[in-house]
Amino acid sequence: MSIAMLRSGLPSAPPHEFLGVRAVTEAIQVRLPGSLKRSDEDIARAVANVLDWNVLVPHDRVKVHVQDGAVTLSGEVDWGYQKYAAEKVVRY
Repeated sequence: MSIAMLRSGLPSAPPHEFLGVRAVTEAIQVRLPGSLKRSDEDIARAVANVLDWNVLVPHDRVKVHVQDGAVTLSGEVDWGYQKYAAEKVVRY
């Protein structure tokens, strides 16, 4: 099962609940005041850290990419709960 983010404005149900849908993406933009902005490297380090500490996520199979503050998770996991755990821990 691929890990993907969900596109804003679309229902957030698992992709298998929509006929013919195999993957869904999400693009969320958050603008912070200048004093609160973090570098891409800092964000990537923080995301990798929370994924490493989550026992439900096989951290060696999930890759993190950050560009201009946007986080993308990629990789393959065996179970849906692992995908949702990775998304949830990064989102919150």
